[in-house]
Parts: sequence; C-alpha cells; structure tokens
Amino acid sequence: MRAAVALGVSAAVAWAALALIGWPAGPYRDNDFASLYVMGRMLLTGGDQYDYPTYVAAHRAIGSRALTIVLPDVASFYPLTTAFVTVPFALLPLSLAAPAWFVTQAALSVASLVALAKRVMPATFRRDAFVLVGLVAASQPAWLLAGGGNLGGFILALAATATTLLVAGHPLLAGAAAGALLVTKPQPLLIAMLAVLVVLTRASALRVAASASGVILAAAALSIALRPAWIGEFLGQAGKVAAYASRTRQATVFGLLGPELAWLAWAVAVAMVVALLFWARTRPWLPLVAGVSVAVSLFCVPYGWSYDHLSLAITACVILAVAATLGERSRVAILLTLAVAFVFIPWALYAIALSRGGESLSALVPLEMLVLLILVARRRGSMPARS
Repeated sequence: MRAAVALGVSAAVAWAALALIGWPAGPYRDNDFASLYVMGRMLLTGGDQYDYPTYVAAHRAIGSRALTIVLPDVASFYPLTTAFVTVPFALLPLSLAAPAWFVTQAALSVASLVALAKRVMPATFRRDAFVLVGLVAASQPAWLLAGGGNLGGFILALAATATTLLVAGHPLLAGAAAGALLVTKPQPLLIAMLAVLVVLTRASALRVAASASGVILAAAALSIALRPAWIGEFLGQAGKVAAYASRTRQATVFGLLGPELAWLAWAVAVAMVVALLFWARTRPWLPLVAGVSVAVSLFCVPYGWSYDHLSLAITACVILAVAATLGERSRVAILLTLAVAFVFIPWALYAIALSRGGESLSALVPLEMLVLLILVARRRGSMPARS
C-alpha cells in the first residue's frame, strides 16, 4: 500500500513538473499522441474519426502537423474502442494531457512489471526488480514512447498485469485485463494470448475467455451505441492499412523478408505459431510460456513496429527469473547478454533504420529475445511445476 501511495505521489509530482516545462507536449503534438488525443476529443464531440477531412481538421485544431497520417484519404485505423482509453486525457488541454499520458503509462508499466517480478522471482525480487526496471528505462521502445506518445506502456501494463493475475490464480481478473488489452490495441499480443489460453487448465481457460469476452462485448456495445456504423468504417480503413503494411519495412517477419517473400514470411509465422501452441499444450511453467509467446507474437504479427517491442519487458522479466536460479557467474553472463539483446542491439538497429528508412532489421529483436530465453531455460533445465 505504501509503495502504491509513493508511486502515485511521484507520478503526480512528475506530471506537474513536466507540465511546467512544457514536455512532452511539444513532440507529442505532431506524433502518435496527437492522433490518439484527437480520437478522444472526437468521441466526446460526436466527430467521426474515420472521416478523413474531419480527422485532419481535428489535428489542425490542436496545431498538429499530423505526422502519423501516412496515407492519403486514410484517417484513423484504430478501433473506436481505443478512443475509450484516450477520453480521460482528451478532457484536458494538450499541455496537461501530454505529460499525464506519459506519466500514466510509465507508472502503470513500472507497477505492473514490479508486481510480475515479485511473483516470478520472489527470492531475488529486491535485487532483480531494479535491474528489470533499469533495463526497460534504457530500452529503445521506452524512449520512443517518451518521444512520440504511442500506446506501448498501456499494452505492457495490461499484458504484465494479466500474466501476474494468472500466476496468482485469478483467471477472471486476468481475463478482464486481457479483454482491456484487446479493446485497446488487439494485434501485437493476440498470438501470445492464444498460447497462454492453451497452457491453462480447461476451467481456468474458460474463466479467462469468459471474462475477456465480457469486457470486449461491453466495449463493443457501448461503441456501437455511440456510433453504429463504425465497424464498417474501421474495416474499410484497415484494408487500406493492411495493403500499405505489406509494402513497408516494418519490424516483423513480414518486414524482414519483404513483400517479395511474403509467402515465406507467412510460412515462417504459421510454423512458429503452430509450434508455440503445440509446446504450450505440454503445459510448461506459465511465466515461461508468457515470455516465449510475447516474443513469438511480436515477431509474427502482420503489422508491427519497434515501439511495440516494449512488451518484451515481460520476456526480459522471465529471463531474469530463470537466471536467478543459476550460479552467480552464469547469472552475470546472462544479465550482460540480456542488456546487449534488450538495450544495445535495439538501439543499434534503430539507428540503422533511421538511415535506411525502414525498421525491418528491428524484427530481429523479438527473435533474439526468444532465442535467449530458450537457451537460458534449457540451461536451467526443468522449471517449476505445471500452472
């Protein structure tokens, strides 16, 4: 309780300080946050986020250059349900909403990761939780969140919370968190959610699925009541975005192999997902499945960028948990390797992406994290009993 109060007070102080200095309102005005903020404002005023002229006008109204609009005549390609997350911030002027957005995501990410670390590595929690938070704070996707204001912190917080609740034996609450994640941004971790469902007992999986479905249906019902035609409008936009994604060098296997080898990318993705699901059916240690499936999901998703890799903090947490059971020399070697894989290589690949104009090589980040976790788990041998 005291830790929660301390985190809340620290977040409030940070919000006030950032608002006074005007950061990150400056960079956020033109980047991801602007589109998300505009979505919330349009939901409050009855505007249509899928109508291109109205969407552009809403950006102009806040003085935004709308750098996230990359396709002509294509407005928002988020589900309308995503706007529910942004509404509380859209009630504030941008100068206050921008720092609130960043501080909220940072606080939720830290709190959820600390809670997960306490569950999966209780013996070394005090030591390794600081290491984990430090690695995440130094990571490239964390700084992209700070610079652009994407949804990465919310996705990480919801995924880590769902994992923690499952480990703690609370499938209904875990399902609610998973449902909130799917309502917010469905595609990055959809594969991971399927794998986690497979590893659970039938009773737990049904509770998770029922709870998640309840959250999704409630959000869908409310969104349809507010704007009955939005699903058709969204699907129209999504089709154009999918065609655009197939031509871009994004940070997934599809970007790595390129449009000319799309058939191979699909073959690799399907093979990895099938292998993941069959392995999950053997019901290994639940956190290990979560760490592996997050990496597989981020690598195989048809549309994704390096800022989505913030969720690899879950994989990093599991690597630290497994390493904590090994000898000190092995643990230090794994920690150094993790720092290279999770911090140094992503920054290097991002620098290359800036010079090349594409993030395709950043697809190697979830792949290398997957390999590292597998190697560490194999070195450990058996993990705790079935979940």
